[in-house]
Amino acid sequence: MRTSSTTLYTFFVLACTYGFFITNMYKSSLVAHLTQPSLSAVPNSLEELLRADDFSWGIVNYGAADYDLFASSDLKIYKEIFAEMEYCESSLSCMERAADGRFAYISWMVYQQDIIAKHFVDTNGKKLVVQARDVFNSPASEGWALKPGAPYIHQFNNIFYRLMQAGIPDKWQKELLSESVNEGRKNAKTTLDEGGINKLTLYHLQPAFVIGVGGMILSSITLVAELLYGFNST
Repeated sequence: MRTSSTTLYTFFVLACTYGFFITNMYKSSLVAHLTQPSLSAVPNSLEELLRADDFSWGIVNYGAADYDLFASSDLKIYKEIFAEMEYCESSLSCMERAADGRFAYISWMVYQQDIIAKHFVDTNGKKLVVQARDVFNSPASEGWALKPGAPYIHQFNNIFYRLMQAGIPDKWQKELLSESVNEGRKNAKTTLDEGGINKLTLYHLQPAFVIGVGGMILSSITLVAELLYGFNST
């Protein structure tokens, strides 16, 4: 009878401890959600962007390939996008509107990745702006301007061809984006040190979850050990 009472008492204490941890974990998650609400659904294609009634979109009109693509295309979807196109003063202002929400900045993917890495990451390197999964091609080409009849043009062509085949431009691109991420983290830390807003996220609540999970595991082990001890005693 005494062993049974001890087992019930131990189970009661463990249940109270478990409830305490669960309550605190829920409260912490609720505080994090209210402090930094979850992001709205992101349109991942031009079709989804058109169907999103509360979204607007735009570009920086330099008269470049992105503008020509929508202005001159005969495709219905491109015409519909162009009809409601908005224009920003700069790429940074466009991205700031996207960060505020309900605005899609249409531009080159790698160029956007560089802007996000430099200006729209937190101190942990987490991106504050997301990019759509779908991409589409624009009629843009790149080249090197050389003097007509330059004798070294064939050597340049050969070097560029070898670089492309070896994947060197992709490696350089990854290195540049990595440097941009480091720069963005430093900028975010500087802004925070100067009195910027430090949003509470689940990242800051990791210790609470670790303690909670550790407590549940320890409680389970203690309960099993108590039951085995009571069984062997009887």
